[in-house]
Amino acid sequence: MVNSIPREISARRIYRRQTPEWTGAPSFSNEVDHMHKHTGVTEESPEPGGLARGFGSQTAATAIYGVAVLIIATMFAMLNRKILTLLAQPIGVSLDASDGQIGFLLGGGLTLFIGLAAVPVGWLADRWGRKKTLCVCVLVWSLGTSACGLAPSYTLLFVAAAMVGIGEAGLSPIAFALIPDIVPERRRVFANSVYQLAVYLGSGVGLLLGGALLERVDGLRPLLPLFLRDLPAWRLAFFAAAAPAPIVAGLVLLIRTRRATSFVGNEAGSWPPTVRMRPFIKMHRTTLALIFSGLGFGVFGLNAIATWIPTVVIRVFGVAIADVGKSIGSTYLVATLIGAFIGILGARQLRARFGVGGPTRAFAIGMLVASLTCGALMFARTPQQVYILFGLQVTALIAVGALTPTLIQDMAPPALRSRVAGTAVAVGVTMSALSPVAVGLVSEALRQSPQGILTAVAVVGALGFACGAVTMYLARSSFVETVTAVNADLLSDRD
Repeated sequence: MVNSIPREISARRIYRRQTPEWTGAPSFSNEVDHMHKHTGVTEESPEPGGLARGFGSQTAATAIYGVAVLIIATMFAMLNRKILTLLAQPIGVSLDASDGQIGFLLGGGLTLFIGLAAVPVGWLADRWGRKKTLCVCVLVWSLGTSACGLAPSYTLLFVAAAMVGIGEAGLSPIAFALIPDIVPERRRVFANSVYQLAVYLGSGVGLLLGGALLERVDGLRPLLPLFLRDLPAWRLAFFAAAAPAPIVAGLVLLIRTRRATSFVGNEAGSWPPTVRMRPFIKMHRTTLALIFSGLGFGVFGLNAIATWIPTVVIRVFGVAIADVGKSIGSTYLVATLIGAFIGILGARQLRARFGVGGPTRAFAIGMLVASLTCGALMFARTPQQVYILFGLQVTALIAVGALTPTLIQDMAPPALRSRVAGTAVAVGVTMSALSPVAVGLVSEALRQSPQGILTAVAVVGALGFACGAVTMYLARSSFVETVTAVNADLLSDRD
């Protein structure tokens, strides 16, 4: 039991005692000693007393500005990403693309490249500077969005979508690396929670903004250069979505950071990664495999639903594109807020009921609910029924999704958290890239059925969530063992 772990036993002693075979790898204790020497922060050092304290001359307003800009950048990225999803139907008609091609565009061209580029872009940010790299990322994904509006063929549209994915790949890694440099340690968890909520809300906001933009895009024609005025509305929508890029990039450059006082590197990326990842993976491979797979299956199911639901409602029920964006966006926002409220209220009861393994149990329950409601989509006969079932899925997933940072941080040694989190992101993005393709292929196999696309979404999504629920249920025991081994101090602090 967690309460049986004496407070004076440190996680680093447990970790060092269980890893004698780490030949040639500096110990976790040496990593902490290095931090103490170069930052003056010790395990007994008191936390800052307020938001502004610990910054020197930096004020609380500056910290709030930094987090707010990261949220704005996230919302802007979601708009650029979701506008492509909303326009899938007219793109397919205009470029004579099949459902399989559209699925490959949204999965392989966009999501997959986010996963492939995340680690290289993160490496660049740590060495060249996070603010500068994020600024470039904003410009890259916006140029890619604009290129989507000019693409004369499916092949060039795929290249443009890949450019959007490469640019957006740096957003989450850089944002999570910047937050500890923007806010003091005492406020870091709260800042992470606010940003994570913004990420969840971002998809809904992106759909809402995209729907509103599509309603007004024709009214912008008189303001455009002559060579753009006669373009189809779906092409103009891409240009409108990319237009705020220079403003967002400028806001990013104005973020002020402080030198890090933790395991996170500073703006120049100077913190030396001396603890080895490979031995940790070898010792805890069962936990990592189950947790990463469970999270990956969950993202697989969610992306299958979120990517294709607009097309389902448009094609099966004949709803206008702009109305779909507003309806699904509103549903997503309401479900996200309800899910976040449930997650906050249930966190303490969850820990009391299931202890250290609470997050794994919560994910198993949430994914089971999502699987059942997703399967019920096959029986939907009106757009409203689709919206309700979609909202129930989002509510369940958001309620448990807020535990994702806790899940990863608990099972990772402090010096390896960014690398463990980065690996989780790479696995999740790769899995999410596969689900739109799977839905497109199943839909083509069922093309004789008038509701083939609806059945494809329901089957692929439900299967992904079911696999995630089973995997997370099986992960509990190994997860508890890993957390107890590497983060005993964290556990004793909670209790």
